[in-house]
Amino acid sequence: MRRLRPYQLEAFKYSMQTENPALFMEMRLGKTLVAIRRIKLYVPQDPKQGLKVLIIAPNSTLTSWEDELTLEGIGDPVHLAGKRADRLAKLVGPGNWFLINPEGCIPIKDNTASGVFCELLADHPWDVVLLDESTFIKNPNTKITKFLLNNFRDVPHRWILTGTPNPEGPLDFFSQFKFLNNDETFKGNYWQFRLSRFQCFGHTWVPKKGTEKRVNQMVSKDAFVLKRRDVKLDNPKVYQRRSLTMPDKLKESYENLKTTFIFQHKERIVSTKWAGSQFAWLRQISSGFLPRDEDSDPELIWDGKYQEVLNLLTGELKGEQVIIWFAFNHELFYMARFLEERLKLGVSDYGVITGKVPVNIRKELIRSFNKSRRRVMLMQVECGKFGMDLSAADTAIYFSSPLSGMSRMQSEDRILKVGEHSPLLYIDLVTKGTVDVHVLNLLRKKKTSMVTTLDIIQAMRKENRR
Repeated sequence: MRRLRPYQLEAFKYSMQTENPALFMEMRLGKTLVAIRRIKLYVPQDPKQGLKVLIIAPNSTLTSWEDELTLEGIGDPVHLAGKRADRLAKLVGPGNWFLINPEGCIPIKDNTASGVFCELLADHPWDVVLLDESTFIKNPNTKITKFLLNNFRDVPHRWILTGTPNPEGPLDFFSQFKFLNNDETFKGNYWQFRLSRFQCFGHTWVPKKGTEKRVNQMVSKDAFVLKRRDVKLDNPKVYQRRSLTMPDKLKESYENLKTTFIFQHKERIVSTKWAGSQFAWLRQISSGFLPRDEDSDPELIWDGKYQEVLNLLTGELKGEQVIIWFAFNHELFYMARFLEERLKLGVSDYGVITGKVPVNIRKELIRSFNKSRRRVMLMQVECGKFGMDLSAADTAIYFSSPLSGMSRMQSEDRILKVGEHSPLLYIDLVTKGTVDVHVLNLLRKKKTSMVTTLDIIQAMRKENRR
């Protein structure tokens, strides 16, 4: 049996003293192992059936759960995946540890296989329901949040696990603690709490004086909080910005779109009256692609970022293992073709992970990368930000950065190395004078919150005034 580290023992002791634990431990501190060890000690409601445990987590995190359960001698957890009828059969079949992603819990329609499955999932005699990366219920308006808060109230033990519980502020705590203990920590409902403790400025709710201190006191009382720096396990992070210049003609077209909402370049003319569409097009141009709608194929007209990646992989990073992050799939797929042609990389030399890659294949790609059988991993940020251990690499390149501060932080943590203090390198590819610059500056300024279209528009207006 693996020995718990001293800080894991402290977390374990905390979990022994509460029915519904909250482990807010940063990535690589071993919160999954702590949870498994504690849960194994629970007495099942039905001794004949044994302990019934439901783990709800993003797909990428479920892979880590399967690995941890195997190492703990708990083989063959039941994956509630596939068609609804298949999930239903698995749910009522044998098994003690069940794994499902949040999307699988949402009924599409009542009185269908979907509705029946979700109803039975909620009514199943669970001993434990655990939410990993529990911030997926921070928004009270989502279907998954409503489903989880309206059900599982009679489950003896409810858990929440995450390393970033409040990426956008103290309001993020509310739904997570409601899942745990109803009204014991946060009184009333979300809207009452927000109205009494926050004030609205435009589209933003700002905590009133004393709110953050009060929330922190409540959280520290009911949760176990631990950061890597608390136990001296943090890797120093080194950030580099590689600035690129797009061709003059394309730059003229970009500036015209920014001021008139019309893009004209050679034969392509498109226009919009919506700031959201304009922003999406500006991001596409920044990476070298012509603006396009959902039905058209991406067309690359400038390969500056791709050439820079090639220069890095054949120069400063030659022979090193590297993660390359993308906000958009069309950028990722073009990079795969680009590297195959320029570096003669075969499919065994690099891996691609997007939302369409099955979980079992993702798992094998990650294992082969960590065993140094693959040199490069091309990752869609939203698919790889949780749970994945990519610590074979010391370097991550952001071809395009996510807008979410939490997604950025979580994706950066994929290459962290517990117990080591070697520096980690993060390289951002930024096209001069474009939204790339604004996104990166605002992310670093806001640290954890979401960068919105309004933020970018305000930044561009300030730039135009100068």
